[in-house]
Amino acid sequence: MTEKKAPHKETWQKKNDFFKGPQRPAYPDRKAKQGNSVSHSPAPDTKTMPGKESNIGWLFYKDYYQGIDFSRHKEDNYWGDIFSSKNNDITGKILSFYSRETPLLELKYPENQAFELTTLYPGLATGLGMPHETRHKGEYKLGFHFDHTTGLPIIPGSSVKGVLRSAFQDSPDYIKYLLENLPGEKISLSTTDIGLLEKEIFNGLTRDGKIDDKPIPLYRRDIFFDAPIIKTNNKNGYFLASDFITPHPDPFKDPVPLEFLKVLPQVTFLFQFRLFPSLQGMISPSLKIALFKRILLDLGIGAKTNVGYGKFSG
Repeated sequence: MTEKKAPHKETWQKKNDFFKGPQRPAYPDRKAKQGNSVSHSPAPDTKTMPGKESNIGWLFYKDYYQGIDFSRHKEDNYWGDIFSSKNNDITGKILSFYSRETPLLELKYPENQAFELTTLYPGLATGLGMPHETRHKGEYKLGFHFDHTTGLPIIPGSSVKGVLRSAFQDSPDYIKYLLENLPGEKISLSTTDIGLLEKEIFNGLTRDGKIDDKPIPLYRRDIFFDAPIIKTNNKNGYFLASDFITPHPDPFKDPVPLEFLKVLPQVTFLFQFRLFPSLQGMISPSLKIALFKRILLDLGIGAKTNVGYGKFSG
């Protein structure tokens, strides 16, 4: 019986390299201990930018702080230069870079209803409550909402549903007025009927004869989809920009501006729904879509609507 020879060392090395996957580049500001001495890698190269088609959500939440050792540098100017470069890379994206991604968010099915709305000055802020801060100069201090797969800004369907529902809950007389004055179909409802309509649209509950709050089958409930960006009318195709808010916690101290990311004016979103008749056919899907559009035009959506953000033209 002959003895098998051990595989060549290079063959094993190739297999190890394959299973390890691509080697991760050494990150800047990473300390390497060598005996009693400590060596430092060079500062990040701010001229090196990710590709033009990079996932913007990944750039904002993952790459933004990756490989940075905050214990090394205390100078504000140092961090200002680092984060300014990253901010410019994000706001410098052009919508045409993502021509393969945008169609993926447009749900063009015959049973769906949709309309387009275009942002007005000063733009749209969404997802500001999401964490995104390390208290260093130059960084975006507030969060932003991106589609996970494409990395493009979207308005979540839950936000669309929440704004519309708040109109029903807070101002039933306003809903009654709109239903009586919308172009095309007109209908007059009592306050009780508006309450029932709210339950059907947002809770999936209906009245069956004398039985209240009967669940509507899932396949017959109204659906609120995410609203993606479909086009921009801005010069060079830009759709994102930086902005600032200046809170005044102390009337005797200068305010500290907080930089955040926003969607520019003149950017068009596609609001998408799958709607069914309500109140035993009294409210048609076409009347619902007209009602929803009017509410969004009147109330806006997103953060800081009280100072003009999140307003649209239709």
